[in-house]
Amino acid sequence: MTAETATPSHGYETRIRDLTLIGLGGISGFASAAVAPAMPGIAVHFAGTPDIDLLARLVVALPTALFALTGPLIGWVSDRVGRRLPLILAAFLYAVAGPLPYFLDDLWSILGCRAALGLAMGVLFTLAPASLGDWYEGAARNRAIAWYGAGAAGVPAVMIVCGGVLAEYGWRLPFLLHAVALPLLPPALLQVRDAPKTVARTAAAGATGRLVAARVPWAALIGLYLAIFLIGMTFMQLPLNVPFLLVERAIGGPSVAGLGIAATMAIMAGLSFAYPWLARRAARPVIFAGYAVGLGFGFVVLAFAWDVAALALGLLLLALGQSMVYANNTTWLMAITPPGVRARVIGGMVLAIYAGQFSAPFLLLPIIRAAGLAPSFLALSAAMALLCVTMLAIVRRDARRRGG
Repeated sequence: MTAETATPSHGYETRIRDLTLIGLGGISGFASAAVAPAMPGIAVHFAGTPDIDLLARLVVALPTALFALTGPLIGWVSDRVGRRLPLILAAFLYAVAGPLPYFLDDLWSILGCRAALGLAMGVLFTLAPASLGDWYEGAARNRAIAWYGAGAAGVPAVMIVCGGVLAEYGWRLPFLLHAVALPLLPPALLQVRDAPKTVARTAAAGATGRLVAARVPWAALIGLYLAIFLIGMTFMQLPLNVPFLLVERAIGGPSVAGLGIAATMAIMAGLSFAYPWLARRAARPVIFAGYAVGLGFGFVVLAFAWDVAALALGLLLLALGQSMVYANNTTWLMAITPPGVRARVIGGMVLAIYAGQFSAPFLLLPIIRAAGLAPSFLALSAAMALLCVTMLAIVRRDARRRGG
């Protein structure tokens, strides 16, 4: 009996469980971007600190480093102990470490809290969709992941608007948004359980681990992770550099930054529902090439944006590009790997995405310091063009193989 047929598709408890998992995944997505509009204020408050231009960005980017490192490890752990316990512990850690910087006046302590927050984010982002997927199969799983993808973009969209507004009144206030984890704790404790097949797989993990590992297509997996790493670098540009772009070009302040980033994520949330329809009509490499094109053109527009209209167009193109990334990458990885390692494979995807996000300040800051923001956007556009060509080459290779 499949999970889809064994699990009621309706019912109060099922809806609460699914919404709780979507919520836990959603709060992991806004933790970095929600405080991004406060970066200029942080830089001013700690102006006497050496390398404050880098450290202010690290307040936003540091959680992604721990996020990235947590993903593969927690995937391995959850295949042995289940999903529920790590999820609940991570939700508690998030609820404490997230708001704490509001009360601190030491930059290094703030960075420490952000690191702890990153650990919680990595667990939530990896295990919430894995747990949700455990309860469904086939078309039901596709719908569940589509809803999860919408939540992962929609919740941050709302919170980023709030972060931009709050940053107008002080750089500390956006940190309080992380307290949104508190109302999710009771339903997580009461309704989130491991699916029966997860329990069975956990018991059998030791006996089958070597056999499953031998069936993993490592070359394809590593190549896809490298492509996802580059895509991850593009994600961090919205919270990291759009606020500075607005200040540099006198387009707007923190609230405009928050609204722009939130609008981008809201569009992403809406478009994510189109993925099942698109996946029936195009191969995954073609979809990947399509969002690489959208991202590339978006960065070109941002490089030359000097007013709100141009900024809006650039952000729209980025939203179009990023809307399919999570669903396409997740389903692609699941399609090429056996079920017994999927939590670890998703953890590897998390590592690739957020390693790219964390690397972005270090790789692009030398360009920004030497030549400004526009050349850094153009460099990312060139990387997206390379990805597009690579994916189209894969499509051509696959077509030749099918043709004999």
